[in-house]
Amino acid sequence: MNKKIINIILVLLGVYIFIRYILSLFMPFIIAYLFASLLQPIVRVLNNKLHLRRGIATLVSMLTVLSIISSVIVFISIRLYEQIVAFSLSFPIYIKNIEYFFDTIEQRLDELSTIIPIPDSFMTIEGIIQGVLTNLSNLLSEFLSVAYSTIKFVPSSLFVIIIVLISTFFITKDYSLIAKFIKAQLPHNIIIKINSINKNLKSAVAGYIRTQLILMMFTFTICLIGLFVLNRDYVLLSSVSIAIFDAFPILGSGGILITWGVYHLIMGNIALGLGLLSVYGVIVVTRQLLEPRILSGQIGMYALVTVMSIYIGFKIFGSIGLILGPIIAIVIQTMQNLDIIPAFKQVNED
Repeated sequence: MNKKIINIILVLLGVYIFIRYILSLFMPFIIAYLFASLLQPIVRVLNNKLHLRRGIATLVSMLTVLSIISSVIVFISIRLYEQIVAFSLSFPIYIKNIEYFFDTIEQRLDELSTIIPIPDSFMTIEGIIQGVLTNLSNLLSEFLSVAYSTIKFVPSSLFVIIIVLISTFFITKDYSLIAKFIKAQLPHNIIIKINSINKNLKSAVAGYIRTQLILMMFTFTICLIGLFVLNRDYVLLSSVSIAIFDAFPILGSGGILITWGVYHLIMGNIALGLGLLSVYGVIVVTRQLLEPRILSGQIGMYALVTVMSIYIGFKIFGSIGLILGPIIAIVIQTMQNLDIIPAFKQVNED
């Protein structure tokens, strides 16, 4: 077998073993390191400009940032919870609307069958209606069950949160000292390679995450304004859901907005249907205009590789693999660019 292929397989196997069995042991400290890295600019300002001791500067910056983040999370969580509960209470009404929707389609098919012959099997959709309604009801019940389980899980995760906060404090306070200690344990050539990998990975991974977050924020904002103008219920919940869907290439915001818009067009709500489709059109145009500019300067991947990494990540790691898959692919590509692992042979486009 080709040596390059063996090296790539070994790297992939190592990444899999690390993420599957080792990463969870160090995850609190990795999260703490990421938080500490984000807090460094604030700590430096407080330490250098206001002449606060580094320990006090670390404590002040942590309390300030955590207070802001916690306030935002609590506010959004309360609003989302209220809208989810209201939606679940109104679900029987939506079932009736869906039944009416299918009844309307059946009536239209009856009218159409007088002009164009339509197979009887296509005309009988009661089973389809019942199946759709049952699936929707089960899906909502499962979602509420998962939400309740997540809430129950919060107290048991307090220990991990405390470990993360304590680790963040010490890593932030002694950030330079810890960095010097780690460097002192490694050979100079290894440090050079690690610095190169760190620099390129930070740029690539941060660029990928930043791109997705920016595009999600634009989608969320457009949906929030559009649905508010259209006077829809559950505006915040709908906007968050559509923004999350839009982050996945296979799903996209069209999976919700096009279906929603077509539904209202069939039901005779022409203005509302066109309004929802217009919101989707604005999202598509905005993404087409912004995505190339946002991604410029970042490490790009072939679109098929991105889709494959999402699917493989999902199959191996579950839901978190939707995010881990592309990041691992970026890591492998970065290591190839730095000649740490063999790169694939390049070909010219015809």
